[in-house]
Amino acid sequence: MKSKLIVALPTPFDENNEIDYDTFEDLILDLKEQKVEGIVVGGSTGEGHLLEPSELLNLIMSAIRIANGEMEVIASVNYSDTNMALELTEVLNTLKIDGLLVVVPYYLLPNQEGIYKHFSLIAETSNYPLIIYNVPKRVGTSIKLSTLQRLIDKYDNIIGLKEASNNYELIKNIKESNPKFKVYSGDDKLLLEHLNSGADGNSANFVEGSIADVVDKLSPSVVSILTSVKSVSYFGQSYSSSAAGTGIIVTEDGYILTNKHVIEGATSISVVLDDGTTFKDVEVAAVDSLNDIAFLKIKD
Repeated sequence: MKSKLIVALPTPFDENNEIDYDTFEDLILDLKEQKVEGIVVGGSTGEGHLLEPSELLNLIMSAIRIANGEMEVIASVNYSDTNMALELTEVLNTLKIDGLLVVVPYYLLPNQEGIYKHFSLIAETSNYPLIIYNVPKRVGTSIKLSTLQRLIDKYDNIIGLKEASNNYELIKNIKESNPKFKVYSGDDKLLLEHLNSGADGNSANFVEGSIADVVDKLSPSVVSILTSVKSVSYFGQSYSSSAAGTGIIVTEDGYILTNKHVIEGATSISVVLDDGTTFKDVEVAAVDSLNDIAFLKIKD
């Protein structure tokens, strides 16, 4: 899988509580226009664990048809029951998808050996690449570095991790030992920290404006200092104040990821690199208000 930005699709329903396939198609076509290259069907955002098996498969087949080879289609396998996960995996082997997103078994609180065996059996059954979905706040447990490394060492088709926690050391350590292993941020609010820890991309819940275009070119490199100058009025007098924050350069052509609150209300923005180089001609390229994310663009 090549996508750096993978969007988790919601499952739309109509007023009769039936899946609204027209709206589902519109969502995918809109993401195509925004240059998104990968989508997840039936994940947490799509409430796949609540869908009937026939509904989930119909959604996946619809996504394949609409994507038409222009986007990677990743099918979610979110069953805690290993046998049910294997049955779904065997069916998915007959479809033309690009990979599986497989969640750590939830509610049951398996130990690390149980987690290892769950993913082992799915990896042995699947004809497609697997991304492990580690989301402790929803699952109740977490895959450990040693378990993840065992799986990577044994199965070539386990190619990535979607990490939705603040375990930044897990990301750093797994990338140091396995540079080609893909790590995706699974929590939009932690995207900045995940990229700074070595993550390769983002598995987002939604895309706003030109964020898709920026994230698709992610290549995290330099940590920078962002300075925001704000102008305020007090008894008819104008005063300026400055605020500092951090950001990281994520593309070679000058895009920077930071937090929205750092630039909020700014009248001018400067970027200072570690070596002291200062860029004063900086514009706001895109903003994700819900998750406190902003992309800046160095113009000069």
